[in-house]
Amino acid sequence: RVLYEVMEDGDRDEWSMGELYDAYEDCVDDPRTRKTVGRYLKKMSHYDVVGMNGEKRGRRYWLTSAQTLSDSQE
Repeated sequence: RVLYEVMEDGDRDEWSMGELYDAYEDCVDDPRTRKTVGRYLKKMSHYDVVGMNGEKRGRRYWLTSAQTLSDSQE
């Protein structure tokens, strides 16, 4: 949920892992590791909440629609 909110409230349409992780890290007291955040993004992509393109360091992430996260979990 925090990742979704960071992307929704952020100042850009596409995010690199570094940009997204830095913004996420600023929002939480005890952030998860980059690897765990990557797993969360992969799962969000599976549910079509987040789109991703590219491989490894060049991968970019974006929100796929204006749907809320709770809508996709139902």
